Amino acid sequence: IGVALVLVLSALLIFPELLNDVSDAAKLAYVNTTLSGIDVAGKIAELESLIDIDKLHRDESLNLSALAENLHLTSHQLSELINSHYGVGFSRFIRERRVMDARTILSQDYRSSVLSIGLTVGFGSQSSFYSAFREVVGESPAAFRKNQSVDINTPE
Repeated sequence: IGVALVLVLSALLIFPELLNDVSDAAKLAYVNTTLSGIDVAGKIAELESLIDIDKLHRDESLNLSALAENLHLTSHQLSELINSHYGVGFSRFIRERRVMDARTILSQDYRSSVLSIGLTVGFGSQSSFYSAFREVVGESPAAFRKNQSVDINTPE
C-alpha cells in the first residue's frame, strides 16, 4: 500500500495535469444520462421530503435500492440524481443528513446521551457516528454539544 501511495503521489508531482484529467473524466461519467424523461426537480423535492419530513435516513438499513424504490427510480437513476445534484455519492449524502439531524438534536436535547442520538439518527455504532460526525462537522459530537451549551449560556 505504501509503495502504491508513493507511486500515485510521484505521478501527481510529475504530471500535475493528471488530476484535472481525472476530474474531467468524472464529469463525463453522466454524459449518457439515465434521467431522461424524469422530472429531476420533482424527484429532488420528493427526496428532500423523504429525508426532512419522513426521516427515512434514520433507518439504519437504508440502502440505495430501497430509497430508489421509494422514489420510483432505479438505483442507477437515484445514484446519478444524488451525484449530479449534491455532488456526493449516496453513502456520503445519507451520512451528511444523519449528521445534520444529530446536530439539531444535540443542540436541543441535552438529556439524551450522545450515543442514543447517534443511534436515533441511523448510525449503527458509536464509532461510525463519531467518525462521520467528526468528518462532516470537524469536531466530536460531545465537543459540538459542549460548544452549543457554552454559546447558549454566554451572555451577550
